[in-house]
Amino acid sequence: MRKAAQITGAALFAAVLVTGCSSSDDDGKGDKNSPTTGGQSNAPAGGGDTGGTASGLYTAKSGGQPVNLMINDGKAVLSSPHACTGTYANNMLTLKCVGGNTDRTVGKVTVSDGGKTLKVHWNGLSEDDTFTQVGPVPSDMPTIPTGMPTGIPDSAGGIG
Repeated sequence: MRKAAQITGAALFAAVLVTGCSSSDDDGKGDKNSPTTGGQSNAPAGGGDTGGTASGLYTAKSGGQPVNLMINDGKAVLSSPHACTGTYANNMLTLKCVGGNTDRTVGKVTVSDGGKTLKVHWNGLSEDDTFTQVGPVPSDMPTIPTGMPTGIPDSAGGIG
């Protein structure tokens, strides 16, 4: 089951990166390539580092395993042992993960080095993740979907 979740997370992240998706709630306002998030401040809550804007593709290691993060236009996708989708606003990540895992669902982001490094303090973990930017979000990718299912089919065909 754990291996299936890892494969699902990697597949979700790859699918979003390769194919791109559009959101049905886009009203056509604003420039999708703008580094801001719809008027939301990128200034950290509580006076953290203001070292740039979080937008792009990032990677980190946790327990020897890769953790991948994509932030674009106020939306976020995370793949670690679990696939998660959600939002990024005011230097906070708020995610829902497949299977209901809560390790990386709420995190305070400290941006540094012009947005090339993100340190995320997760409420559900005792250690922080330090992400390094590996590239920008492809310009032909409109938005990241939200409202992804939180369960994955089990071997009997049910949702677990």
